[in-house]
Amino acid sequence: MFPRLRMITELTHTSNMRFVQFSANNPYSLAQSKFEKNEKKRGSHMPYMFRLPFAQGGVFSANMLDRLLYQAIIKPYVVTLTRLLLGIDQSAGSGYLSSMVITSEDLWIKTYGQLYKRLCSSGANIPLGIFRTKDMDTKTVSHEMEEKCHLVDVSQQELAVERRKEMLNHIRTRMRGMGMTEDDEESFDSVDPIESSNKISFVIINPTAELQLEAGDIVYVLCSPVKEDADSKLTNPKRGLRREQHIEEMTVDNVDNNVDHMSYDALSLP
Repeated sequence: MFPRLRMITELTHTSNMRFVQFSANNPYSLAQSKFEKNEKKRGSHMPYMFRLPFAQGGVFSANMLDRLLYQAIIKPYVVTLTRLLLGIDQSAGSGYLSSMVITSEDLWIKTYGQLYKRLCSSGANIPLGIFRTKDMDTKTVSHEMEEKCHLVDVSQQELAVERRKEMLNHIRTRMRGMGMTEDDEESFDSVDPIESSNKISFVIINPTAELQLEAGDIVYVLCSPVKEDADSKLTNPKRGLRREQHIEEMTVDNVDNNVDHMSYDALSLP
């Protein structure tokens, strides 16, 4: 009913992993399942951590915090820092977590390293990571999956499309039965389920300096604290990304005057 809403689900039992969506016809999911089997053979107790819902931040497990608990024994500030980053606690003079979207106008920065330098030098802001969304194709997984993807039966793909349409029609009927407005129904219809299913999202933590920025990237930024006498308690982290342009416009008259002045100085005698 809310197709644009991002939800985070906490799994408390390993058996609930069966509810995580998996499609054998999806080349990416198929490749990840093979990788998961290899992790099980290596003795990993959380092989499902490499599934797409975990990579894109849609599923959360408390087991992820085990390493933080170990570090908190020798680093007591870890718990306080984590609470500040999550926005649970606030303290005077501390920074806050924000995010910014990279647009096509910001691609002149090119790499993550240059972005890091610009944000640090302009407003003492520190980027932490990137949330990136890409079109899911065979090249996203590996070149070997390119040929395997063509072997998928077309009839199975058409059957999956029909099932999605039936599900959407059922949800649309329920929306009308609940008395929801036509605007909500139009916003629901504007989302293409087939197109959205071909998207893959993932988080890049502490990217390399050579990583190329892409339009649509969401950068997580640790913003510096705002002064107490400031008009606003929040600042725009993109203020340091404004491109400086030093272009001097000269008219034809100005050029002629400069030429005449130079000629006069050259002919004048001491």
